[in-house]
Amino acid sequence: MEPSNVIVVEETELISLQPKAEDPDSDQLALTFTSPLDEKGEWQTNYGDEGEYTVTVTASDGQLTTSKDVLLIVKKKEEPPEAWLKYIPPD
Repeated sequence: MEPSNVIVVEETELISLQPKAEDPDSDQLALTFTSPLDEKGEWQTNYGDEGEYTVTVTASDGQLTTSKDVLLIVKKKEEPPEAWLKYIPPD
């Protein structure tokens, strides 16, 4: 299994891991991911997700497993300014 060890994104970007794994016996492999990744190895980041996250990707043939840690670094993304109007009725 050879996923990249460090992935850097900005808030609001989609993280989509696509690890490669091989079994020397040609057994079918199941891949699993720890949170915050979903079962497909994806995470749609949002504002406020800034930080570092260590996730584990595991490949299993049903009898044996191998795992690899990946560091996800989510950098702060500048948020657009907000504008609003307040209506004050005349007296």
